[in-house]
Amino acid sequence: ILSSVAMAALRVALDPVLGDATPFITFFVAVAVTAWLGGLWPGLLATAVSAILASEVVFEPRLAFEIPNSQQATGLALFGIAGALFSLI
Repeated sequence: ILSSVAMAALRVALDPVLGDATPFITFFVAVAVTAWLGGLWPGLLATAVSAILASEVVFEPRLAFEIPNSQQATGLALFGIAGALFSLI
């Protein structure tokens, strides 16, 4: 959970530079490091927490608990699949 929160803070700090171009870039680091150090279940938890945080702090409108379009929903689903595979490996 801490790695996901830290990467969310980093992603928000990088928002002026990155914009909407790479919404999950820092969250992949959180999932990979957590899965490497903790294994499958911590990696899956980091994936879920990162997906929630990404949808709330990166996508517009922020803190709205919604995914506004199909592109963002597809990106979120692919992030979940990649995070699950990171965790499994």
